[in-house]
Amino acid sequence: MEFFVRFILVLLNIVAIIIEPIVVWLNGEEKKKIPAAKNPLINLSANEVIYRIRHGELKSEEIVKVYIDRIKEVNPYLNAVIEDRYEEAIKDAKRADNMMEIVAPEQRAPLFSRYPLLGLPFTVKESCALKGMSQVVGNIHRKDYRANDNGKSIELLRAAGAIPLLVSGNPEFCMSWETSTHLFGKVKNPYDTRRTPGGSSGGEGALNGAGASLFGVGSDIAGSIRIPALYNGIFGHKPTGHLMSIKGHFPNSIDPNMGRYLQVGPMTRFAQDLPILTAVMAGDEAAKMDLTTRVVTKDIKIFYMDSNGFTLTHKPVDFDIRLAIMKAVAYFKKSGCQTEKADIRNMSNAIEISMSTLLTLKDVPSILVDPKGDPVSILNLSVSFYQNQPIKKSYIASFDWLESEIDLI
Repeated sequence: MEFFVRFILVLLNIVAIIIEPIVVWLNGEEKKKIPAAKNPLINLSANEVIYRIRHGELKSEEIVKVYIDRIKEVNPYLNAVIEDRYEEAIKDAKRADNMMEIVAPEQRAPLFSRYPLLGLPFTVKESCALKGMSQVVGNIHRKDYRANDNGKSIELLRAAGAIPLLVSGNPEFCMSWETSTHLFGKVKNPYDTRRTPGGSSGGEGALNGAGASLFGVGSDIAGSIRIPALYNGIFGHKPTGHLMSIKGHFPNSIDPNMGRYLQVGPMTRFAQDLPILTAVMAGDEAAKMDLTTRVVTKDIKIFYMDSNGFTLTHKPVDFDIRLAIMKAVAYFKKSGCQTEKADIRNMSNAIEISMSTLLTLKDVPSILVDPKGDPVSILNLSVSFYQNQPIKKSYIASFDWLESEIDLI
Protein backbone atom coordinates (compact mmCIF):
# COMPACT_ATOMS: atom_id res chain seq x y z
CA MET A 1 0.00 0.00 0.00
CA GLU A 2 2.77 2.46 0.95
CA PHE A 3 4.62 1.94 -2.33
CA PHE A 4 1.39 2.23 -4.33
CA VAL A 5 0.34 5.49 -2.63
CA ARG A 6 3.80 7.01 -3.14
CA PHE A 7 3.88 5.90 -6.78
CA ILE A 8 0.48 7.54 -7.46
CA LEU A 9 1.57 10.78 -5.78
CA VAL A 10 4.81 10.95 -7.74
CA LEU A 11 2.89 10.26 -10.95
CA LEU A 12 0.36 13.02 -10.14
CA ASN A 13 3.16 15.49 -9.47
CA ILE A 14 4.78 14.71 -12.82
CA VAL A 15 1.43 15.13 -14.61
CA ALA A 16 0.81 18.43 -12.76
CA ILE A 17 4.19 19.80 -13.81
CA ILE A 18 3.42 18.98 -17.44
CA ILE A 19 -0.18 20.22 -17.66
CA GLU A 20 -0.12 23.17 -15.22
CA PRO A 21 1.20 25.74 -17.73
CA ILE A 22 -1.30 24.45 -20.32
CA VAL A 23 -4.23 24.77 -17.92
CA VAL A 24 -3.11 28.27 -16.86
CA TRP A 25 -2.90 29.31 -20.51
CA LEU A 26 -6.31 27.83 -21.41
CA ASN A 27 -7.95 29.43 -18.38
CA GLY A 28 -6.38 32.82 -18.94
CA GLU A 29 -9.15 34.87 -17.34
CA GLU A 30 -9.19 38.57 -16.70
CA LYS A 31 -8.83 39.53 -13.05
CA LYS A 32 -12.02 41.19 -11.83
CA LYS A 33 -12.26 43.41 -8.79
CA ILE A 34 -15.36 42.84 -6.68
CA PRO A 35 -17.20 45.97 -5.50
CA ALA A 36 -16.23 47.29 -2.08
CA ALA A 37 -18.88 46.95 0.63
CA LYS A 38 -20.51 50.35 1.16
CA ASN A 39 -22.88 49.59 4.04
CA PRO A 40 -21.08 49.94 7.41
CA LEU A 41 -23.25 47.18 8.90
CA ILE A 42 -21.17 44.71 6.88
CA ASN A 43 -18.24 45.53 9.18
CA LEU A 44 -20.05 44.43 12.35
CA SER A 45 -19.16 41.09 13.94
CA ALA A 46 -21.88 38.65 14.95
CA ASN A 47 -21.40 39.65 18.59
CA GLU A 48 -21.90 43.31 17.70
CA VAL A 49 -25.03 42.49 15.70
CA ILE A 50 -26.40 40.50 18.63
CA TYR A 51 -25.82 43.46 20.93
CA ARG A 52 -27.55 45.90 18.60
CA ILE A 53 -30.57 43.68 17.99
CA ARG A 54 -30.90 42.93 21.70
CA HIS A 55 -30.83 46.64 22.60
CA GLY A 56 -33.24 47.68 19.86
CA GLU A 57 -30.57 49.48 17.82
CA LEU A 58 -30.90 47.19 14.79
CA LYS A 59 -33.66 45.07 13.32
CA SER A 60 -33.12 41.58 11.99
CA GLU A 61 -34.89 42.47 8.75
CA GLU A 62 -32.40 45.27 8.14
CA ILE A 63 -29.28 43.14 8.62
CA VAL A 64 -30.76 40.26 6.60
CA LYS A 65 -31.51 42.59 3.68
CA VAL A 66 -28.03 44.13 3.91
CA TYR A 67 -26.45 40.70 3.45
CA ILE A 68 -28.86 39.67 0.71
CA ASP A 69 -27.98 42.83 -1.21
CA ARG A 70 -24.27 42.19 -0.69
CA ILE A 71 -24.56 38.60 -1.90
CA LYS A 72 -26.42 39.72 -5.03
CA GLU A 73 -23.71 42.33 -5.62
CA VAL A 74 -20.72 39.98 -5.42
CA ASN A 75 -22.02 36.59 -6.50
CA PRO A 76 -21.76 37.39 -10.24
CA TYR A 77 -18.01 37.63 -9.61
CA LEU A 78 -17.76 34.63 -7.28
CA ASN A 79 -20.35 32.07 -8.45
CA ALA A 80 -20.57 30.86 -4.85
CA VAL A 81 -24.36 30.55 -4.42
CA ILE A 82 -26.03 27.29 -5.38
CA GLU A 83 -29.53 28.02 -4.10
CA ASP A 84 -31.05 30.83 -2.06
CA ARG A 85 -34.05 31.38 0.21
CA TYR A 86 -34.00 35.19 0.35
CA GLU A 87 -37.76 35.75 0.41
CA GLU A 88 -38.31 33.28 3.22
CA ALA A 89 -35.30 34.65 5.12
CA ILE A 90 -36.89 38.11 5.13
CA LYS A 91 -40.10 36.58 6.50
CA ASP A 92 -38.03 34.86 9.20
CA ALA A 93 -36.40 38.18 10.07
CA LYS A 94 -39.79 39.90 10.37
CA ARG A 95 -40.88 37.16 12.79
CA ALA A 96 -37.77 37.72 14.86
CA ASP A 97 -38.46 41.47 14.92
CA ASN A 98 -42.08 40.80 15.92
CA MET A 99 -40.83 38.76 18.83
CA MET A 100 -38.59 41.63 19.93
CA GLU A 101 -41.54 44.02 19.82
CA ILE A 102 -43.76 41.69 21.84
CA VAL A 103 -41.19 41.01 24.54
CA ALA A 104 -40.67 43.75 27.13
CA PRO A 105 -37.11 45.16 27.43
CA GLU A 106 -36.64 43.54 30.84
CA GLN A 107 -37.46 40.14 29.31
CA ARG A 108 -34.86 40.35 26.57
CA ALA A 109 -32.07 38.85 28.65
CA PRO A 110 -33.88 35.51 29.11
CA LEU A 111 -35.04 35.70 25.48
CA PHE A 112 -31.45 35.92 24.21
CA SER A 113 -30.38 33.29 26.72
CA ARG A 114 -32.77 30.93 24.96
CA TYR A 115 -32.11 32.28 21.44
CA PRO A 116 -28.52 33.61 21.56
CA LEU A 117 -28.34 34.19 17.77
CA LEU A 118 -31.84 35.64 17.34
CA GLY A 119 -32.25 37.28 13.95
CA LEU A 120 -28.69 36.73 12.66
CA PRO A 121 -28.29 35.74 8.98
CA PHE A 122 -25.84 33.01 8.01
CA THR A 123 -24.86 30.87 5.01
CA VAL A 124 -24.44 27.11 4.70
CA LYS A 125 -22.12 24.84 2.76
CA GLU A 126 -24.39 22.73 0.56
CA SER A 127 -23.06 19.43 1.92
CA CYS A 128 -24.21 20.30 5.46
CA ALA A 129 -27.99 19.79 4.83
CA LEU A 130 -30.40 22.71 5.04
CA LYS A 131 -33.94 21.30 4.97
CA GLY A 132 -35.62 21.51 1.59
CA MET A 133 -32.57 22.99 -0.11
CA SER A 134 -30.17 21.54 -2.66
CA GLN A 135 -27.75 18.90 -1.41
CA VAL A 136 -26.42 17.79 -4.80
CA VAL A 137 -22.78 18.13 -3.73
CA GLY A 138 -21.67 18.43 -7.34
CA ASN A 139 -22.84 14.97 -8.39
CA ILE A 140 -24.81 14.41 -11.60
CA HIS A 141 -26.81 11.53 -10.16
CA ARG A 142 -27.93 13.74 -7.24
CA LYS A 143 -28.77 16.82 -9.33
CA ASP A 144 -32.39 17.05 -8.09
CA TYR A 145 -31.65 15.94 -4.54
CA ARG A 146 -32.84 18.05 -1.61
CA ALA A 147 -32.12 17.66 2.06
CA ASN A 148 -35.03 16.05 3.90
CA ASP A 149 -34.00 17.53 7.25
CA ASN A 150 -31.53 19.99 8.70
CA GLY A 151 -28.10 18.71 9.61
CA LYS A 152 -27.65 18.66 13.37
CA SER A 153 -25.45 21.77 13.51
CA ILE A 154 -27.87 23.67 11.24
CA GLU A 155 -30.74 22.56 13.46
CA LEU A 156 -28.92 23.93 16.51
CA LEU A 157 -28.21 27.26 14.79
CA ARG A 158 -31.84 27.62 13.75
CA ALA A 159 -33.00 26.70 17.23
CA ALA A 160 -30.74 29.50 18.49
CA GLY A 161 -32.61 31.97 16.23
CA ALA A 162 -30.20 32.25 13.30
CA ILE A 163 -31.60 32.65 9.78
CA PRO A 164 -30.08 30.76 6.80
CA LEU A 165 -29.86 32.67 3.53
CA LEU A 166 -28.54 30.09 1.08
CA VAL A 167 -26.46 27.01 0.38
CA SER A 168 -23.02 27.57 -1.13
CA GLY A 169 -20.70 25.73 -3.49
CA ASN A 170 -18.52 22.73 -2.78
CA PRO A 171 -16.68 20.28 -5.08
CA GLU A 172 -18.10 16.89 -5.95
CA PHE A 173 -18.47 14.80 -2.78
CA CYS A 174 -16.27 17.49 -1.09
CA MET A 175 -13.22 15.68 -2.43
CA SER A 176 -11.07 18.53 -3.67
CA TRP A 177 -8.98 21.44 -2.39
CA GLU A 178 -10.66 23.73 -4.89
CA THR A 179 -14.35 24.30 -5.64
CA SER A 180 -15.40 23.53 -9.19
CA THR A 181 -18.06 21.18 -10.55
CA HIS A 182 -19.62 20.51 -13.94
CA LEU A 183 -23.12 21.22 -12.62
CA PHE A 184 -22.45 24.55 -10.93
CA GLY A 185 -19.20 25.79 -12.42
CA LYS A 186 -16.16 27.28 -10.73
CA VAL A 187 -16.23 29.28 -7.48
CA LYS A 188 -13.74 32.15 -7.52
CA ASN A 189 -11.58 33.91 -4.97
CA PRO A 190 -12.83 37.40 -3.97
CA TYR A 191 -9.27 38.78 -3.85
CA ASP A 192 -8.37 37.51 -7.30
CA THR A 193 -11.11 35.98 -9.45
CA ARG A 194 -8.50 34.10 -11.49
CA ARG A 195 -7.67 32.02 -8.44
CA THR A 196 -9.42 29.40 -6.33
CA PRO A 197 -11.08 30.08 -2.97
CA GLY A 198 -9.89 26.64 -1.90
CA GLY A 199 -12.06 23.70 -0.92
CA SER A 200 -14.06 21.99 -0.08
CA SER A 201 -15.87 24.80 1.79
CA GLY A 202 -14.91 27.14 -1.05
CA GLY A 203 -18.31 28.79 -1.44
CA GLU A 204 -18.33 29.73 2.25
CA GLY A 205 -14.75 30.94 2.06
CA ALA A 206 -15.50 33.18 -0.93
CA LEU A 207 -18.72 34.64 0.51
CA ASN A 208 -17.19 35.36 3.91
CA GLY A 209 -14.03 36.77 2.36
CA ALA A 210 -16.16 39.11 0.23
CA GLY A 211 -18.14 40.37 3.23
CA ALA A 212 -21.23 38.60 1.90
CA SER A 213 -21.87 36.43 4.96
CA LEU A 214 -22.00 37.32 8.65
CA PHE A 215 -20.84 33.76 9.32
CA GLY A 216 -20.99 30.43 7.57
CA VAL A 217 -21.10 26.71 8.23
CA GLY A 218 -18.37 24.58 6.66
CA SER A 219 -17.08 21.04 7.05
CA ASP A 220 -13.57 19.66 7.19
CA ILE A 221 -11.91 16.27 6.94
CA ALA A 222 -8.53 17.18 5.43
CA GLY A 223 -8.44 20.97 5.40
CA SER A 224 -11.84 21.82 3.92
CA ILE A 225 -12.47 24.64 6.42
CA ARG A 226 -8.87 25.59 7.11
CA ILE A 227 -7.73 25.92 3.47
CA PRO A 228 -10.58 28.24 2.38
CA ALA A 229 -10.05 30.25 5.57
CA LEU A 230 -6.40 30.71 4.57
CA TYR A 231 -7.15 31.48 0.92
CA ASN A 232 -9.88 34.03 1.66
CA GLY A 233 -8.42 35.83 4.68
CA ILE A 234 -11.00 34.69 7.22
CA PHE A 235 -11.15 32.55 10.38
CA GLY A 236 -12.34 28.95 10.34
CA HIS A 237 -12.38 26.33 13.07
CA LYS A 238 -12.31 22.56 12.70
CA PRO A 239 -13.28 21.23 16.15
CA THR A 240 -11.83 18.16 17.81
CA GLY A 241 -13.37 14.93 16.49
CA HIS A 242 -16.85 13.99 17.74
CA LEU A 243 -17.52 17.41 19.31
CA MET A 244 -19.79 18.45 16.44
CA SER A 245 -22.47 16.16 15.11
CA ILE A 246 -22.05 15.31 11.42
CA LYS A 247 -25.64 14.08 11.15
CA GLY A 248 -27.10 15.13 7.81
CA HIS A 249 -23.76 15.77 6.14
CA PHE A 250 -23.06 14.28 2.72
CA PRO A 251 -20.87 12.39 2.19
CA ASN A 252 -20.93 10.51 5.45
CA SER A 253 -20.28 6.98 6.65
CA ILE A 254 -21.48 4.53 9.28
CA ASP A 255 -17.84 3.96 10.18
CA PRO A 256 -17.46 5.05 13.85
CA ASN A 257 -14.17 6.75 12.97
CA MET A 258 -15.85 9.11 10.48
CA GLY A 259 -16.77 11.60 13.20
CA ARG A 260 -13.19 11.52 14.38
CA TYR A 261 -11.95 12.93 11.08
CA LEU A 262 -14.95 14.76 9.56
CA GLN A 263 -16.22 17.76 11.52
CA VAL A 264 -18.58 20.65 10.91
CA GLY A 265 -17.43 24.08 12.05
CA PRO A 266 -17.91 27.87 11.81
CA MET A 267 -16.31 30.23 9.28
CA THR A 268 -16.26 33.99 9.86
CA ARG A 269 -14.33 37.23 9.29
CA PHE A 270 -14.25 37.87 13.04
CA ALA A 271 -12.22 35.68 15.39
CA GLN A 272 -14.21 37.01 18.36
CA ASP A 273 -17.31 35.22 16.99
CA LEU A 274 -15.79 31.73 16.99
CA PRO A 275 -16.53 30.91 20.68
CA ILE A 276 -20.29 31.61 20.58
CA LEU A 277 -20.72 29.97 17.17
CA THR A 278 -18.77 26.90 18.25
CA ALA A 279 -20.76 26.64 21.48
CA VAL A 280 -24.12 26.82 19.68
CA MET A 281 -23.12 24.35 16.97
CA ALA A 282 -21.73 21.87 19.52
CA GLY A 283 -24.97 21.73 21.50
CA ASP A 284 -24.65 19.59 24.63
CA GLU A 285 -21.03 18.82 23.74
CA ALA A 286 -20.13 22.47 24.38
CA ALA A 287 -19.90 21.62 28.08
CA LYS A 288 -16.71 19.69 27.28
CA MET A 289 -15.03 22.87 26.02
CA ASP A 290 -13.85 25.96 27.87
CA LEU A 291 -14.75 28.75 25.48
CA THR A 292 -15.10 31.62 27.93
CA THR A 293 -11.89 31.68 30.01
CA ARG A 294 -9.58 34.43 28.83
CA VAL A 295 -6.21 33.11 27.67
CA VAL A 296 -3.12 35.02 28.83
CA THR A 297 -0.62 35.51 26.01
CA LYS A 298 2.43 34.57 28.08
CA ASP A 299 0.88 31.19 28.86
CA ILE A 300 0.72 30.20 25.20
CA LYS A 301 3.47 28.10 23.69
CA ILE A 302 3.55 27.99 19.90
CA PHE A 303 5.24 25.18 17.99
CA TYR A 304 5.75 25.89 14.32
CA MET A 305 7.21 24.43 11.14
CA ASP A 306 8.10 26.27 7.96
CA SER A 307 8.85 23.17 5.90
CA ASN A 308 7.80 19.53 5.86
CA GLY A 309 11.10 18.39 4.36
CA PHE A 310 11.86 17.35 0.81
CA THR A 311 10.18 14.34 -0.76
CA LEU A 312 9.24 13.41 -4.30
CA THR A 313 5.57 13.23 -3.29
CA HIS A 314 5.22 16.72 -1.77
CA LYS A 315 5.50 20.15 -3.26
CA PRO A 316 7.88 22.35 -1.25
CA VAL A 317 6.34 25.08 0.92
CA ASP A 318 6.13 28.32 -1.06
CA PHE A 319 8.55 31.05 -0.04
CA ASP A 320 5.75 33.56 0.61
CA ILE A 321 4.05 31.11 2.98
CA ARG A 322 7.29 30.48 4.84
CA LEU A 323 7.84 34.22 5.13
CA ALA A 324 4.32 34.71 6.49
CA ILE A 325 4.91 31.98 9.09
CA MET A 326 8.11 33.64 10.26
CA LYS A 327 6.40 37.03 10.49
CA ALA A 328 3.63 35.50 12.59
CA VAL A 329 6.16 33.77 14.85
CA ALA A 330 8.05 37.04 15.35
CA TYR A 331 4.79 38.82 16.22
CA PHE A 332 3.73 36.19 18.77
CA LYS A 333 7.18 36.16 20.31
CA LYS A 334 7.13 39.94 20.66
CA SER A 335 3.67 39.66 22.26
CA GLY A 336 5.02 37.43 25.02
CA CYS A 337 4.27 33.97 23.65
CA GLN A 338 6.81 31.17 23.85
CA THR A 339 7.79 29.95 20.39
CA GLU A 340 9.69 26.84 19.39
CA LYS A 341 10.47 25.32 16.03
CA ALA A 342 9.02 21.83 15.95
CA ASP A 343 10.51 18.75 14.39
CA ILE A 344 7.52 16.49 13.97
CA ARG A 345 8.62 13.01 13.10
CA ASN A 346 7.31 11.64 9.79
CA MET A 347 5.72 14.96 8.78
CA SER A 348 7.28 14.39 5.37
CA ASN A 349 4.92 11.41 5.08
CA ALA A 350 1.82 13.44 6.01
CA ILE A 351 -0.03 12.97 2.71
CA GLU A 352 0.62 9.24 2.64
CA ILE A 353 -0.50 8.88 6.27
CA SER A 354 -3.69 10.87 5.75
CA MET A 355 -4.60 9.13 2.48
CA SER A 356 -4.02 5.71 3.99
CA THR A 357 -6.17 6.64 7.00
CA LEU A 358 -9.06 7.88 4.85
CA LEU A 359 -8.90 4.75 2.69
CA THR A 360 -9.58 2.63 5.79
CA LEU A 361 -12.99 4.27 6.36
CA LYS A 362 -15.85 1.95 5.42
CA ASP A 363 -18.99 2.69 3.39
CA VAL A 364 -17.93 6.14 2.19
CA PRO A 365 -20.06 7.15 -0.86
CA SER A 366 -18.38 6.95 -4.25
CA ILE A 367 -19.04 8.79 -7.52
CA LEU A 368 -19.02 5.35 -9.16
CA VAL A 369 -22.14 4.31 -7.20
CA ASP A 370 -25.51 5.99 -7.79
CA PRO A 371 -27.87 7.04 -4.93
CA LYS A 372 -29.66 3.68 -5.17
CA GLY A 373 -26.41 1.85 -4.52
CA ASP A 374 -26.02 0.54 -8.06
CA PRO A 375 -22.58 0.74 -9.71
CA VAL A 376 -22.04 3.37 -12.41
CA SER A 377 -19.73 2.64 -15.32
CA ILE A 378 -17.11 5.16 -16.37
CA LEU A 379 -18.77 5.27 -19.83
CA ASN A 380 -22.23 6.08 -18.43
CA LEU A 381 -20.74 8.64 -16.06
CA SER A 382 -18.98 10.35 -18.99
CA VAL A 383 -22.18 10.37 -21.11
CA SER A 384 -24.17 11.86 -18.20
CA PHE A 385 -21.46 14.45 -17.67
CA TYR A 386 -21.70 15.82 -21.21
CA GLN A 387 -25.50 15.60 -21.42
CA ASN A 388 -26.11 17.73 -18.32
CA GLN A 389 -25.77 21.49 -18.13
CA PRO A 390 -25.21 23.68 -15.05
CA ILE A 391 -28.40 24.08 -13.01
CA LYS A 392 -29.77 26.90 -10.89
CA LYS A 393 -32.98 26.69 -8.89
CA SER A 394 -34.64 28.61 -6.07
CA TYR A 395 -36.48 27.08 -3.19
CA ILE A 396 -38.19 28.51 -0.14
CA ALA A 397 -37.83 26.47 3.04
CA SER A 398 -40.06 26.67 6.12
CA PHE A 399 -39.26 28.42 9.37
CA ASP A 400 -41.92 27.33 11.84
CA TRP A 401 -40.14 27.39 15.20
CA LEU A 402 -40.16 31.20 15.62
CA GLU A 403 -43.80 31.51 14.60
CA SER A 404 -44.76 28.92 17.22
CA GLU A 405 -42.82 30.80 19.88
CA ILE A 406 -44.66 34.03 19.09
CA ASP A 407 -47.96 32.18 19.47
CA LEU A 408 -46.91 31.04 22.96
CA ILE A 409 -46.11 34.55 24.22
